[in-house]
Amino acid sequence: ENLLRCIYVLQDGAVDSVTYLLKIAMSEDPMVNTVHKLRALKCLFSIYSGHDLASISGKDTDNLQNYMKDLVFISRMEKLNLPVNIQSFQTCNKTSLVEGIWRTCKHSKEGIILVRDLCTEFNIWNTNLWSSLLAQIIKFNFLKELE
Repeated sequence: ENLLRCIYVLQDGAVDSVTYLLKIAMSEDPMVNTVHKLRALKCLFSIYSGHDLASISGKDTDNLQNYMKDLVFISRMEKLNLPVNIQSFQTCNKTSLVEGIWRTCKHSKEGIILVRDLCTEFNIWNTNLWSSLLAQIIKFNFLKELE
């Protein structure tokens, strides 16, 4: 609901509002949490095309979309009480990250789905991991999540 309000307010194209949301989305201030950054970026992408947003922000579209994807993964990890920031996520070994998440979160639906999504996004095809992952999906009857 708040996202829709924000989108409505921004539709007038006020530069100050766009600049403010970009500052939030790209903030390195620890007081601005991941969910706020993600909401600001989603709001901007809802109103502007990738090309327009790239010209406004000075960053290319692929970088902005990858940044948003990273924020989505980080927010999901934060929900599982896994501390990570954007710099550590972007530079870490994704296979090691996935294995660590698997060890700590393989008994929760959110953890299983996060591991699956990270594996597919970062092309991690470890057969032992996937075998365990698929066994947990079947055990907890998460077959719809495979679609």
